[in-house]
Amino acid sequence: YSSKPHIGTDRLVIVVKNIRKKIEKLGGEVKLQCKLEKLICAIHSGWMGTTKQISKKALDILINQEGCKPQNIHAFIGASIAYHSFEVGMEVVEKIKALPFNTSPYITYKDSNKAYVDNKGLNYQMLINAGIQKAHITIDKNDTFAENESFFSYRRDKACGRHLSFIVRKE
Repeated sequence: YSSKPHIGTDRLVIVVKNIRKKIEKLGGEVKLQCKLEKLICAIHSGWMGTTKQISKKALDILINQEGCKPQNIHAFIGASIAYHSFEVGMEVVEKIKALPFNTSPYITYKDSNKAYVDNKGLNYQMLINAGIQKAHITIDKNDTFAENESFFSYRRDKACGRHLSFIVRKE
């Protein structure tokens, strides 16, 4: 699928279904899974995706269109920039504050018109608000910004790089 830089969300469900079929054929699994329905969904949610509620929208599709039950969905929030490393400007904070739930636990203000934001926490809250059980949510504690050769970070390195994740389904 060609894209500049992303595929449109109207094609996303079809693309994910096709990718899911290929991954399942190879015995793989993606980050959101509905055990009984065996659906798989991968979501990338930086601050922009978070403010656009991409996690909630993906869950809405899984629950309302695909018939998944929230109690059967398992979620994994992967390695990403950690709360204490994720400094943003007030324009981002204002977009986060506009989310339809209390975001104050996920924002720590600094003196210089900047704030730290817990993007993992915001997405965790979206999962909880959608009815995903706390016991079914796993959060990777790795900070991709921290000095760590295991992860790329544009914020840290000021150069492009790529992340690669593998997901395995155990029957």
